[in-house]
Amino acid sequence: ILASFATLGSRRDVAFSTDDGWVIHGTLTVPSRPHRVPVAVLLHSGRSDRAVFVRLAGLLARLGVASLNVDWRGRGLSQNQATYFQLSAADRAEGWRDAAAAMAFLAGQSDVDADRVAMIGVVHGAEHAVAASIGDPRIRMLGVLTGFVPRNDEERRHLTSGEVEVLYVSCSGHGPVTGVMRQLVAATPPGRASLRVYPGGAIGYQLFSVDPRLEDDLARWVAAGLDAEVAS
Repeated sequence: ILASFATLGSRRDVAFSTDDGWVIHGTLTVPSRPHRVPVAVLLHSGRSDRAVFVRLAGLLARLGVASLNVDWRGRGLSQNQATYFQLSAADRAEGWRDAAAAMAFLAGQSDVDADRVAMIGVVHGAEHAVAASIGDPRIRMLGVLTGFVPRNDEERRHLTSGEVEVLYVSCSGHGPVTGVMRQLVAATPPGRASLRVYPGGAIGYQLFSVDPRLEDDLARWVAAGLDAEVAS
């Protein structure tokens, strides 16, 4: 994917600021199209950084979807205030502001359509994606990978409202979490939420090894949901 990407579009390092003073670094990948393209915001887990989503960014580009793959606060290059493990639990929970700042950044980019956005998050990255999507109709899709449980009634109402399409991914070994995800899907209007459960106890990016097709499926799901135009 990396070797052939030059024929697909552009990839550039970017940085933007949050409303509470963090400088967030990321990579904006945009496929070559004669018009603005939909975009996915990729949010890693607390124990990783944007490097884990490099392949997914390439898969999305092949299907006509741009991606903003960020290092959120305290991880990767986004450590202007502290490292992630120096932060208190309350400060870590403010990471949703990084996802919100990503939306503000995308709104100023001429080659992406910031009204057609998906967010894919893993564990704490999923928490940030959900929190940032509340009240923002531009975020049409949420990919929630393992370890996620709504933190309050507002998040639960949003996820089950049908206003955003949600794909949950979990494992049978995470019984309570998977049970909550099943309840969320059951409470959501038909066709607006789905759950994929793998055997075992994999967490986060381990799922990409458990099922090598998962990243491809995520990319196709996003492209279909955002009406991306695949190059002929």
